[in-house]
Amino acid sequence: MAYDGAGVFSVLYNWATEAASPPIAISKLDAEMAGIATGLSSVYTKTAADARYAALAGGTFTGQVTISASDPILWINESDADADEKKWALRALNGDFLLLAYNDAVSSGSTPMAIARTGTTVDSITFAGTQINLTCTGTAVNGDLAVSGALTVGSQAIA
Repeated sequence: MAYDGAGVFSVLYNWATEAASPPIAISKLDAEMAGIATGLSSVYTKTAADARYAALAGGTFTGQVTISASDPILWINESDADADEKKWALRALNGDFLLLAYNDAVSSGSTPMAIARTGTTVDSITFAGTQINLTCTGTAVNGDLAVSGALTVGSQAIA
């Protein structure tokens, strides 16, 4: 069974044809087995496998990474954070993009940020928190800022 070096094995001989005109030459069996041995030795090594899979610790992705599911979630665990401040998630659900904060047991949580869209147009960005700080680094701000609840700019409360 020939191996092409790129992961494809090809049968060298049709054994039904060979069996119809016995005896089967040992050299043909040797050729088939040598190809299998070459392929297994070339492909199924730890080095080859390590190059194809992300490391469980310290891995680096150098290209695009896609998470595809009907409810994709990327979990982030900040292992040295205080109790019930370790678990974060980025989630896409029903066309919305959510930042979620969970307790360590992932039994309860909140949504500090939610982005809703229609097509490629962002319809709303909702922030939830006891204090939300917005910093504008540009020279001009265009558009409307709608606020529900109390709004304070600097130390000035705005009705």
